[in-house]
Amino acid sequence: MNVQLFREEGGTMKRGANLGFITASSCVLAVVVLCAQPEGQWKGSITTDKNGVTIVRNPKEPLYRGNVISFEEELKITGGEGEQAFRDLVSIGVDGDGGIYLLDGKAANIKVYDGSGRFLRVIGRRGQGPGEFGRPERLAITPQNEIMVSDPGRSLIHFLDIEGHYLRQLPQNFPFFSGPKFLSNGAMVDSEGRIFVRRFEAVDKGDRLFCEVFDPQGRYITNIVFPEKVIPALFHDGKLYTREEDEEGSPSVKRYKLKFLPSGK
Repeated sequence: MNVQLFREEGGTMKRGANLGFITASSCVLAVVVLCAQPEGQWKGSITTDKNGVTIVRNPKEPLYRGNVISFEEELKITGGEGEQAFRDLVSIGVDGDGGIYLLDGKAANIKVYDGSGRFLRVIGRRGQGPGEFGRPERLAITPQNEIMVSDPGRSLIHFLDIEGHYLRQLPQNFPFFSGPKFLSNGAMVDSEGRIFVRRFEAVDKGDRLFCEVFDPQGRYITNIVFPEKVIPALFHDGKLYTREEDEEGSPSVKRYKLKFLPSGK
């Protein structure tokens, strides 16, 4: 299915891969919505061109205002000692059983946890041998339940089985993950088909990261502001996984359950 999304102020976005978020002091996180438009009838249009491409033209303002999305914290993983220490988490993957894979760029390894957050093992190390990494940047779990790692440091894409055993590698002669990775051309899709598109907005103290949220039909429904030091990383099976830092700068990975409130359905 080929879908193009437009907004009045310009720019084209195509359906991509995974996300959304915001924070609060309690375990249920309410989103901050940037718009001031009241709820009402959507004022855009949906057409199909001669090539069968669905084109969605959205108004400048989203459909909903107020708190239409919330995130309930389910899990927090913090680094440990030695090989379990978080040095520079750059990517997150989740397998079919809910196992969590954290790619550490500085340590050049993958830290593996079960769905309850229990540490299981470390996969990989820095080196030039099969399954060893140079400067790994992105990780994904394939539909075949293989670990795929983008490694610009060795100009390779590594494939490992779910236990970490080397399978094969491919030359990386192109900017791999340039679409799916959230913080570059970031578009993510949740389990209900909603599309979250990352944007930056200049503010007094630097850039503000937020998401424009589109429903499965491509209609622009709301905006979500991301708090400082919270980086949305992955949507999997209706869960949002983030990389975060507390006030002391200690890193963690959190998992949230996404809930759309009635006005945002």
